[in-house]
Amino acid sequence: MGNKWYRAYIAAFLILCMLGVLAMPFAGKDETSENRRLASFPPLVRDGRPNPSWPAEFEAWLDDHIGLRAHYAEAYAKALYRLGASADEQVIIGKDGWLYYAPTLPDYTGVGAPDEGERRQIRRMLEDVGKRLEAEGTRFAVLVAPNKNSIYPEYMPGAYPRAARSPYPPEERCGVPRIAVEEALRGRAEEELYYKTDTHWNERGARIAAALCIEQINALCGSEAPVPDPLAACMAAGEHTGDLAKMLFPIHTPTEPRVAYADDEERYQAVGRYKSNEDITIRTAGGAENLHVLVLRDSFCDALIPYLSNAFDKVCYSRAWPPVIDASENYDIVVLEIAERRLMELAESPIAILGASPPPETAKQSDGG
Repeated sequence: MGNKWYRAYIAAFLILCMLGVLAMPFAGKDETSENRRLASFPPLVRDGRPNPSWPAEFEAWLDDHIGLRAHYAEAYAKALYRLGASADEQVIIGKDGWLYYAPTLPDYTGVGAPDEGERRQIRRMLEDVGKRLEAEGTRFAVLVAPNKNSIYPEYMPGAYPRAARSPYPPEERCGVPRIAVEEALRGRAEEELYYKTDTHWNERGARIAAALCIEQINALCGSEAPVPDPLAACMAAGEHTGDLAKMLFPIHTPTEPRVAYADDEERYQAVGRYKSNEDITIRTAGGAENLHVLVLRDSFCDALIPYLSNAFDKVCYSRAWPPVIDASENYDIVVLEIAERRLMELAESPIAILGASPPPETAKQSDGG
């Protein structure tokens, strides 16, 4: 009897392995949610010689392209999920269905977080950018999009102890006008302002951030652009597929409800070529207030684009990294929108300003330490 079950187990294992190989000619391009490039088919000859790494490279290619790969991966992820574990090292399984992005852990636990010298370097760079832009007649403001676990730490698993103090206290993040999004979101966290299965804020959280951003621009530029009411009534508007859920379950991805606001009418137009919010540069025109605005952004700004574009006549959104400001564009204001977890990247990739001279006092300043 033992040999019978052993043979059945071996047969089932071989069938599962063969199914993937047999399905390869009939399977379409296997979409992957992994944040990496899939292995390409290796050449037998490289640089005029037989490729000695071909067996290992072929195995890597087969692992990435075998038929039904996504189905196998999702079945494995579901099994681990039921045990409270993650099949993707970039996704943390939280409590009550909440998922978190693992690269935010240094900010949350303090392990690997920047020290005071690195924070000082970032503050100094932002202050320098503000001074150089002010010399050109352009205002500057910073909006830090909080990590989800900074607003909702209560759903993080207990295996990750929270640091007693954030490595980026809001009051220390920069020496330029700051759009105080984190404090506002914490004050209304009970409304659920982030998606459970996504890295980003939802429509409610984005509307709060957009309102604060427009208010700050109005205050700095003396404008009167319309500010969306964060307390306005909203309605159900379909389902949202979270990026973290997609990383774990690429085929049968769970969704969660999304909302829309009655006044979410787009009164602006895209200028030039526009494919999606993933474009490096997006330009809009037709907003209410006659201001020229540059937003240096990341993916958190996707949900802010309709609000800012409705508010201001000319807006340019740039995802270029390192960030670049062209002073010849004569912007009225530049807003840096950056995710909390990416703040440290500014130490290695500072903002570049083209066509502007540094103020004399900045040019003479030593880096010191």
